[in-house]
Amino acid sequence: GFSTRPLHGEKAQLGTVMAEPVWHAQEVSAAHAQQETEEAHLVLLCDPPESASLPGEETAWAALLDLLQTSPQVVCHRLQAEAQRLEQRYEQYAMQALERIQEVLRSKPQQRVLIQIVSVDSETEEAGYAALWSGLAGLLRTAQLEQPKLRGQMIELGQLSTGQEGLQRLQDNRRCLQETDIRYRAGAREVAHWQVCPEPTSPETLPWKDGGVYVVTGGAGGLGQRVAQDIAAKTKHPILILAGRSPESAAAEPLAQLRAQGAEAIYAQLDVTDGLAVHALMEQIQQKYGALNGVIHSAGVIEDQYLLKKSVAEGKRVLAPKVAGTVHLDEATRGMKLDLFLLFSSIAGVLGNAGQADYAMANAFMDRYAVYRQERVKQGIGHGRTLSLNWPLWAEGGMQVDLATRQRMEQQLGMTPLRTTTGIALLYQALAGTSARIMA
Repeated sequence: GFSTRPLHGEKAQLGTVMAEPVWHAQEVSAAHAQQETEEAHLVLLCDPPESASLPGEETAWAALLDLLQTSPQVVCHRLQAEAQRLEQRYEQYAMQALERIQEVLRSKPQQRVLIQIVSVDSETEEAGYAALWSGLAGLLRTAQLEQPKLRGQMIELGQLSTGQEGLQRLQDNRRCLQETDIRYRAGAREVAHWQVCPEPTSPETLPWKDGGVYVVTGGAGGLGQRVAQDIAAKTKHPILILAGRSPESAAAEPLAQLRAQGAEAIYAQLDVTDGLAVHALMEQIQQKYGALNGVIHSAGVIEDQYLLKKSVAEGKRVLAPKVAGTVHLDEATRGMKLDLFLLFSSIAGVLGNAGQADYAMANAFMDRYAVYRQERVKQGIGHGRTLSLNWPLWAEGGMQVDLATRQRMEQQLGMTPLRTTTGIALLYQALAGTSARIMA
């Protein structure tokens, strides 16, 4: 639901917008049902895990797969994951989907191509698990930016009683190309939209505590460093553990600045993609300080390359800190009474970004994981407010771009880099709400 247009003859007013995703029930209208479909149709079907299928569901899924593979109007590929751990399964799905879309691009399509990435829920699968695969929407958004003949839809089919039911849902959505995020709940079709967040009604309250213990990944630079400085400025004697892959010498300046602000600042050399190392660090923190109050996960890498030239190795390196890193940090802190589990995502996960298909998928996974984690906390599994924030470009810190890219962003999207003071204010506004996903 996000669109842009140039302002002609108007003085642009700089301001900020914060939006959250919402699902609305939306059946396929009679007008849509009459539309002819002229595009080629590719379906990428995410395998449900073998352990999650009930006999009836398994039959329906197998029947859907058979219908798709024998249909002359559809090209269907199974996305198969051998791994059981969700971050590994997501990586395998992501890389297989990447390769399939590369095949489409290399074919230089002359007509429009609709690509539907589809997941199927199971009653026995953990609640919300299949929704994590919808992070692959970041790939579809980017592919469409790089090749305008492509159209993408991310569809959660829900539980199926028959294969024909699933096929009918896919055909229905083929007539609604402007709707890109679709799910079925108890048989009802729902479509995702963005709505502006309501203004906070209560006065701003700091999410940090005096003497609180906080882990900040990517904290030696970028946005993590800016937030650590703000914690140190607004609380008394916080304990800030900056974690990153670089040697401690690279963090000397930020550590000195935090200590000058009165914080106990420590550096932990850590690769968040190493689950054992993440668990070991959290155990050390628990033993030394007796508690951990919050996790701010801002680590990430980019290896920009257009889809046609993007390698699987590059994709895995970009996915790892945001996908495996997020899961490892959550698992390692699940027994701790956190106040906050904060994920720094990117607007690329929502809108896509040419040259950043892998980065878009990585951030989109974080966004879905925040919703998944929030639901688990409600069930008593884990602690603390969960929030994934889709940040735009910051003027200081974070991923940076050259001047030409900044100018193009302003001309084409009306977006200017976010000032640090504004970004911090938006962070507090977002934390004052209840949504697990917010785009700034």
